Amino acid sequence: VQASEGKYSMQIIDGVSARSVPYIQNGKIEMQLYVSDGSHLSVNLQSAYTNVEDKCAPLGFCADNYAITFFGADAPSGLMLQNGWNTLIFEMGLPNGTAALTVNGETAEMPVNTAIGDYVCFVMVMAGSTVYLDEFCVIDDDDALIPEDTAEEPARFDIAGTTMTLGNDLALNFMVKNTDITGKGWYAEIVHGDRVTVIDQTDWADTGIYTRISYNGLAAKQMVDEVVITIYDANGNALAEKTDSIRAYAMRMFGKSTAAFDTVLADMLNYGAEAQLQFNYKTDYLANSLMTEEQQAKATATIELTDLRVTAEGYQGATLGLENNIVLNFFYSADYVGKTATVSYTDHYGVAHNYD
Repeated sequence: VQASEGKYSMQIIDGVSARSVPYIQNGKIEMQLYVSDGSHLSVNLQSAYTNVEDKCAPLGFCADNYAITFFGADAPSGLMLQNGWNTLIFEMGLPNGTAALTVNGETAEMPVNTAIGDYVCFVMVMAGSTVYLDEFCVIDDDDALIPEDTAEEPARFDIAGTTMTLGNDLALNFMVKNTDITGKGWYAEIVHGDRVTVIDQTDWADTGIYTRISYNGLAAKQMVDEVVITIYDANGNALAEKTDSIRAYAMRMFGKSTAAFDTVLADMLNYGAEAQLQFNYKTDYLANSLMTEEQQAKATATIELTDLRVTAEGYQGATLGLENNIVLNFFYSADYVGKTATVSYTDHYGVAHNYD
């Protein structure tokens, strides 16, 4: 760019030039400024507050014999213009009350002479001799207008452990320390194969030191299935995750309790393997396939199943269901539909039940 011949250069001869710019708080205003013979000039970045209630321009400087002094400063800035073309870059962070000026690669901080949150909307250049202005550019940093998120990331924690429930069906219980639960509106997402179950915090069970999150409905054939739990806070932040299975739990628990409990674990895994074979479910990955010979030796040697045929009229037989629950189905001939059958049994707690 040439001072006297530049096609787009603006010539200012002992006068004032004002240029409107988009309202800007954060960003840069860049320009090329040509001076000679130690010109006296000033550059003001002004806003609607300028000259109102004795407020001066938010940013600016004056220059005499090339030495720059900022408005609002008591001493020269240390920055110098040079004879000829100069590159000026104003950097603004007005919401924070900060600004800087770079002249030909040298930078100094500028005083901000207005209220926090002010803005620049036009630039004024005043010259006591001939100067030229070119390559005027405004760069608005939109991202700087967004308040910085200073919130800390929520703390992650480990799920304390897993227990198992052997009732009408199999259940995995994931245990979380109560001290790790620091808010309301939390929830757990449990993934089991293609099934996704969401359990709200209101359905968790506080057991004192721990909170229990239970996933029910595992069938005997599904002891090898992995179940993944992820715990989220009310804002959807994932705070804890654990993967477990009935088989993995059983294998961890061998030798951790009584001999009788080891027998329960061994019998359970053998039962799970038989259910897999019965329903042709993951038969290359049987529930008892990881048991050692020592663990297998703890299983019950034989189980006798006695078929005590019911003598009631019309009774045809019974079948055993091994899906989500262990179910006995009793069959009567169609001739007796509409009549009442009474079923009596004693559960594993020794409590007698009667159903019509």
